[in-house]
Amino acid sequence: MQTLDTIVREAAERMLARKAIEPDQLLDRSEAAALCGLAKNTLAKLAVVGEGARYRVAFGRAHYIALDVAVWFQRQLRDPADGPQMTTAQMHRARGDTLGRPRGEAREAIAA
Repeated sequence: MQTLDTIVREAAERMLARKAIEPDQLLDRSEAAALCGLAKNTLAKLAVVGEGARYRVAFGRAHYIALDVAVWFQRQLRDPADGPQMTTAQMHRARGDTLGRPRGEAREAIAA
C-alpha cells in the first residue's frame, strides 16, 4: 500500500512531466506561480506568511525547486465532495470561542 506522501510525490512528478519541467529545475517566483496557476504576488504573500512552497533566497530573489512547488501544490488540492474548508471564524465558533462583541448573558455580565 502506498503512503500519502508517495501518492502526492508521484502526482507532482506527473504534473511536471506534462509541463516538460525537470524536477530539480530552479524556478523564479513568476515561473513557480505559473506552474500552479497563481499570481506571482499570491505566491509572494504565501511565502511571507509561511504557507507557500519551500524556497531559497539567492542574490536577493526567491528561487523554488520545481518538485517542491509541485508537491506543495498537490497538497493544497481538496476534493469538492469533502465540502468547503472551515474558515478561521468557524473553527473558533466550533471550539466555543466568542468572537467580536459579547452577546446576551456575556454582555450583561460585562455591563454589571
